Amino acid sequence: MSSDNPQRASQQHDLGPWLTEQAATLDHDLHTWARAESRWSLARLATFLLAALAWLPFQNSPPIALLAVAAGLALFVWTIRRHRHAASRHTFLKLRKIIIDEARQRAGGTVATVRSTARPLDVPVARNRLAQLLPTDPAWPLTEQERDDLDLYASPAGIFGLLNRTSTNLGAMRLRDGLENPLLSADRILARQQAVRHLAEHHPERTRLLAALAGLRGLDAQMPVFEGAVESARPVLPTPLLWMLRLWSGLVSAFALYASWQALSEDYAPMIWLGLVLTANVLLWMPLWLKVRRALLQYQRSFDLAREYWNASRQAAADLPPDTPLADLRRIFHAVSEPAALPKALGWIGWTAGGGFLQVLLDLVAFYDVHILDGIQRHVVPHREPLLSGLAALAELEALLSLGCFAAEQPHTCWPEPLAGRLHLSIRRGLHPLIDPAADVPNDLTLSAQPNLYIITGSNMSGKSTYLRMIGVNVLLAQIGTAACAESLTFSPLRLISDLRIRDNLGKGESYFLAEVRHLRRMIVPPPGDVPVLGLVDEPFRGTNHREQRAATLAIIEHLLTSPGLFLIATHDSTVTRLADGTHAQNHHFQEQLGPRELVFDYQLRPGPARTRNALRVLEREHYPADLVRRALAHADTYHPDDETEQDTEPKTLPC
Repeated sequence: MSSDNPQRASQQHDLGPWLTEQAATLDHDLHTWARAESRWSLARLATFLLAALAWLPFQNSPPIALLAVAAGLALFVWTIRRHRHAASRHTFLKLRKIIIDEARQRAGGTVATVRSTARPLDVPVARNRLAQLLPTDPAWPLTEQERDDLDLYASPAGIFGLLNRTSTNLGAMRLRDGLENPLLSADRILARQQAVRHLAEHHPERTRLLAALAGLRGLDAQMPVFEGAVESARPVLPTPLLWMLRLWSGLVSAFALYASWQALSEDYAPMIWLGLVLTANVLLWMPLWLKVRRALLQYQRSFDLAREYWNASRQAAADLPPDTPLADLRRIFHAVSEPAALPKALGWIGWTAGGGFLQVLLDLVAFYDVHILDGIQRHVVPHREPLLSGLAALAELEALLSLGCFAAEQPHTCWPEPLAGRLHLSIRRGLHPLIDPAADVPNDLTLSAQPNLYIITGSNMSGKSTYLRMIGVNVLLAQIGTAACAESLTFSPLRLISDLRIRDNLGKGESYFLAEVRHLRRMIVPPPGDVPVLGLVDEPFRGTNHREQRAATLAIIEHLLTSPGLFLIATHDSTVTRLADGTHAQNHHFQEQLGPRELVFDYQLRPGPARTRNALRVLEREHYPADLVRRALAHADTYHPDDETEQDTEPKTLPC
């Protein structure tokens, strides 16, 4: 934990107790609001019956009966509103309880995933707006090699799984893109870090926002429908025609009521004229019917999504601060949730529910669907850009909240310090987030122009590969703007290239060795640009014979010592350690002790090359013949790599 940030340490230390307290409070509130919802539901039924029967005591006095019914209806409407408020509050509390329970699974750095850990697929929704919403700053796209080396999508728990707290496919895709494209601008990294830090340090606001977004879970199929409806929204008719249609609808409706009243008196002549008028309406209605119904169907099919979109936007407009890098998102959500935008449109969409014979009759008499669609479009068309940009803003907010959750819940973290204009990477007491914090061993790193390369030796399972992954993961976390798992981390933006796991690729016709050669070339001949490379290599060229492996490794290290980048190379070959001069390259190693039953590792990085011979001691402990063990030790004492000769691989010529 960084000693220069006591506020951060205090808030992180208090997260667990705060979550426990919130869970208890929510259990109580859930019980209270569940009872309130039930009571208002009964009150709603009672006031409906009261309104329906209010005329009976006053049936001999029509004016009073009418007033009694009106009063009953007013009371019924009021109870509907109270019931909806109680139901809404109860639903939100249930969602917040889900969020609190998910946070408790991860609090303290438990290696667990509460949402999907799989790599999300592309989502076409809001892609253009998302690109417009985010600054086009330089980023470094990770390849499949880095994604695999750093366990971004490992199962059952990978880095994406630890971070992911998104509720929509769009949000998961945005988190994926941010993780796979670390930023290369110190200013942009710092701005994103400030946004994430605010969310990480304000637990109530963060959990409320996550709860509001959780209402969108399971509604991904409705999102493209809603986006399509908004994008295609157009005025139903030109304004003059629309006013004429409104006038005509009013006249026909009045005539329909008159004809119905006359029919009760057995005067059917007006009904004949009404039939002719409705026939004319059918002729007027048919050209519009398919267009109107298609547009309304899109809104009907995406109503749940639109309602939860409004809830999330309203919560974001209330909880996001106006004076931070989150202000742009807040402005978008405020435009979405202002009364004349999505709330009014939702009110009109609500009138599309029902259907059946009554709606058909209303269409014939008064062009009901045309007026409903016009009411929707009058609020959608002027606010099209905010409504579409808001979907992109939802995705960005979900990604930022995921990073904020990780920073708040992971122990022993710091806020990395990005540097501009100086090659440097320093990690103090770095940890790997995929290792249980109670079992993880912290290690350090300091690289700059001198030294720019670590040569790391040690036996198998001593910690070399984990150390390289710890460095890569923490640099990646720093460059996407979240907290790093270290006491402190100072860095210049770097292009991360790794060679930790190489596999052959039968689909591309690549052998194991060829795949590694082609991948390592990205470090040897770095891509154009002024941002240096951070290269992580574990046992280079392990796909060829030992002699050629050593030759290629020595040549590569000699080349990298003069390259404008930072490099860490892990190897078993002690010959390579001779290249470390202490100025340009340094030797470091992991060691082990021979325990009574097995090798014991402390996973602590130490200066200098590895010197232990415990591998041969294991032979002795496992009761290999004593003379065999003595010969092995003698060979190790007399072995010198320069004594090796090239093996004759040509077939010998047989005598005739």
